[in-house]
Amino acid sequence: MISSDREQIHALSQRILTTCAHKLGGTAALAKHLAVSELTLTAWLTGKQVPPVEVIMQAISPLIGESAGD
Repeated sequence: MISSDREQIHALSQRILTTCAHKLGGTAALAKHLAVSELTLTAWLTGKQVPPVEVIMQAISPLIGESAGD
């Protein structure tokens, strides 16, 4: 994977997690939803680490449920 791909994955992960945190009522609620510590979530939100794909899929489940009801 080239550097720009990695940067795009970081950015997309951050946007997904930020959107989901907003939808769920904050980072504490998102951390609880994902069953991870707030420290781990913060590392993902700041781009210091990239969350596993499974975590991203779990994070977007509230958004998918919302659009399915539209």
